[in-house]
Amino acid sequence: MKVLAVGGGSGGHVTPVAAVVEQLAIQLPADSLTVLFVCDKAFESQSRGIMATVSVPIEVKTITSGKLRRYAHLSLWQHFAHISIVGRNIVDIFKVVVGFVQSLVLIAKFQPDVVFAKGGFVCLPVGFAAWCLRRPLVIHDSDVRPGLTNRLLARFANVIATGFPLENYSYPPVKSH
Repeated sequence: MKVLAVGGGSGGHVTPVAAVVEQLAIQLPADSLTVLFVCDKAFESQSRGIMATVSVPIEVKTITSGKLRRYAHLSLWQHFAHISIVGRNIVDIFKVVVGFVQSLVLIAKFQPDVVFAKGGFVCLPVGFAAWCLRRPLVIHDSDVRPGLTNRLLARFANVIATGFPLENYSYPPVKSH
């Protein structure tokens, strides 16, 4: 089985991927699991360290991605009034587009049987690319309050795994487990 796993931005998105891969390695026949882990460039060294603890070899690749900066203490108008926030969000839109193209290439080359997305902004371009290339997409949400990326990818996912009871989420029940 070939798995393309993606997550990043924090260890909270990467360590669950390592745990899932470890369980797959236990449940699948020896030498039948090939894993490619995709993360953002800023979290590459930490991701490599975490993935090195897994019992199967995991190749780590990076893509460019951007995030939407939203701050709870600012109103929508205040977000637009801060030119630095607006400017960085505009730049990051282009980074997501670049990451989408990079993801298309990675998925086309690797040909995964499934794409597993844990969450974080780096999952957005990979998830959309998986959907465009008709690769099964599994998203995992272990947070009580789903993040923006998982909420956006939910409509494209084949399966949504949750860490809390389904009533905590607004995901489609037919996809959620």
